[in-house]
Amino acid sequence: MTPLVSYGIQTHPDRMNFGARRVFEQLGRRADVHVDTEGLGPWNSARKVWEATPGSCRWRVLLQDDIDLGPAFAYTLEAFLDEHGGAMGALQGRPLALYNGLKDEPAPGEHWLERQDGVQGPVIVLAAADVRPMLAWCHRHVRVDSAATSSDIRPSLWLEALGRTSLCPSPSWVQHRGHEPSLKGVRSTRSQPRTAPTFDPTRSLASIDWSLGLAPRRDRPVHGQRYGASARVRWHLWRTSQTKPDHELEQSGMDPRVYAALGGER
Repeated sequence: MTPLVSYGIQTHPDRMNFGARRVFEQLGRRADVHVDTEGLGPWNSARKVWEATPGSCRWRVLLQDDIDLGPAFAYTLEAFLDEHGGAMGALQGRPLALYNGLKDEPAPGEHWLERQDGVQGPVIVLAAADVRPMLAWCHRHVRVDSAATSSDIRPSLWLEALGRTSLCPSPSWVQHRGHEPSLKGVRSTRSQPRTAPTFDPTRSLASIDWSLGLAPRRDRPVHGQRYGASARVRWHLWRTSQTKPDHELEQSGMDPRVYAALGGER
């Protein structure tokens, strides 16, 4: 029988013992841990997580080391993917970003927001069949020496370039420990708290009907500014033949169709 879900935790040597271990214990599942021993930034360990995706699983879950998981996290996720993540399921291949630190809210009575600006990094759920194409796209279209090291910017650019959306839950399935400084020294502020206001550590995720608001519907708004992820990086970090800054993906070579028309990789 093909395993449904595999889990990978990305971490840094300074957080491996207290951060990654805490996530592993809360998860209560087998998980592989990938450490940024080279000090190259979050994408380095995130890439290791994606590259280690077992060929036998159907979904790969990346977890960062500075989060708390909601009660019954793994049990609820596995049941959810089993019911909705099949070829004919309502998920329709859309990745999940299970941390919701955004101000957007779903329609009353619903629990999902569809987003067109990629995925936020604390927890990303990606179909295993998408992992290799995502990595190959990032290798081709993002400069190897890019200074954009966040773990979610490349998958977000990939989703945007292909016109794909993601799903974000409300309430949040995880809490970002935003009161702790990041590895870059960034701390929470009132304007950007780096935490999820909807996270409830006392409520089991299994008690919520996650089918509400899941199925695509034409009259439901799609949240997030299109190409929002591209606006978070500088134009010269991309592999592109353009000579002037331009954050529109179609004009900068990030869209595969335009990229091919420009003559491919330079």
